[in-house]
Amino acid sequence: MVLEVIRADAHEDGSNTLLASVRAADTLRARILAGELPAGTALLESALAASLDISRNTLREALRQLLHEGLIEQALYRGAAVRRKPSWRN
Repeated sequence: MVLEVIRADAHEDGSNTLLASVRAADTLRARILAGELPAGTALLESALAASLDISRNTLREALRQLLHEGLIEQALYRGAAVRRKPSWRN
C-alpha cells in the first residue's frame, strides 16, 4: 500500500527524490555486502553522487538509511565510511 503511494507520486522520468534515495541505498548496500566497498572505505559524497547520477542531497538520504542499518559510520568533520565491524555481524 505504501509502495503504491510512492510509485504514484513518482515522476515518469524516475526523478522522485525518495525513490532515488531508496535505489541509491539499495545499490550501496549491495556493494558493501558484496565486498566491493570494503570496511573502512571513505564514502565521498561528490564522487558517489556523480557515479550514481543523483544529487548530493539524495545521496545523503541514502547514507542516513545505511547509517541507521549500521552498515556505515559517520564522524564529525570526517564524513561517512563503511563500518569496520558491521553491527549486524556480532
